[in-house]
Amino acid sequence: MTVKDQVFLYCFLLYEGEDKQILSLLPDERAKLVQKEARRYDRFPKEVRMTLVSKLLGYLVQHVRNRNMERIHPSWIADSLEKESPKVRAILLNRLSSEYRKEVEQLIKSQTAAPPYVPQQSSDAIFQLFAMRFAPMSAPWGESQLTLQTLFLLKQEEMFIFLKHVGVREIARASSIAGKNPLAALVSRFPPALQEDFLNELKKVSGDTGDKVKLATKRLSQIDLASMSMEDATLKVGLTKLGASLKDEKEAASKIAQRLPRSLGMVVLDAMKEMEAGQEEQQELSFILRDLVDKGKIDRQQVDSLFSSIARARPSGIS
Repeated sequence: MTVKDQVFLYCFLLYEGEDKQILSLLPDERAKLVQKEARRYDRFPKEVRMTLVSKLLGYLVQHVRNRNMERIHPSWIADSLEKESPKVRAILLNRLSSEYRKEVEQLIKSQTAAPPYVPQQSSDAIFQLFAMRFAPMSAPWGESQLTLQTLFLLKQEEMFIFLKHVGVREIARASSIAGKNPLAALVSRFPPALQEDFLNELKKVSGDTGDKVKLATKRLSQIDLASMSMEDATLKVGLTKLGASLKDEKEAASKIAQRLPRSLGMVVLDAMKEMEAGQEEQQELSFILRDLVDKGKIDRQQVDSLFSSIARARPSGIS
């Protein structure tokens, strides 16, 4: 059984299977599987069964519960809810905070029914199963500083600042072998706020090896630079480079992707699967991130406050 089915089963057993109507919300195949597994617990006395199921459910919740779901960009939630029936969609929407729910509802095209009556226990189980579709967005215990793996904890606008600077450097690297006239034309296309950054990055990458330039050129060739604004281009190139650098870190890539509008997050996930990763790219991206904090382009006070609160929240016995 999947983790989702296990949680459903344990919730079903915990309330002694009284709410049979909840099974009608499952596809027939999954409903039969849950009923079959539930019958295996019939041999235990009631008190033993409840104690066992409670411990099993507690273990799963402790290890896979998805907290801080509202850090996920509403477009991901809306996309997933579109695949549900109107009744299930209504149950799930009803579990979101009012402000976050409004953001999600604005993005849903399908019709949503009025929330049907479902016991609280069943509603909890349905929502928990839904939450497990997404990577957990809670702050990791024990982290003492901002890294690529905790990038998703930043404000979305600060993530965009980082991604655009990554993109500017990669475009500069790919353009470093161009002549003066093409470079001048490219500089003129950048918005004033990024022109100086581009010129500075050209100086930094002037001594880069052929492999780095070749990889940057390959990434740049994946986008239609002529039809895009340079601001959009730098963002997309930054997303691609970040995704490629996280090739062996699916959970970190998923968290970052979920923090962004789904169309942009998918660029990260696609690059993670399809794009080649360069040597020491994570180190380069980490340096850019630290540099932006040092220069005040990412709020140092907010970052320090965030990670000090993570340290304070760490339970005793966990290092």
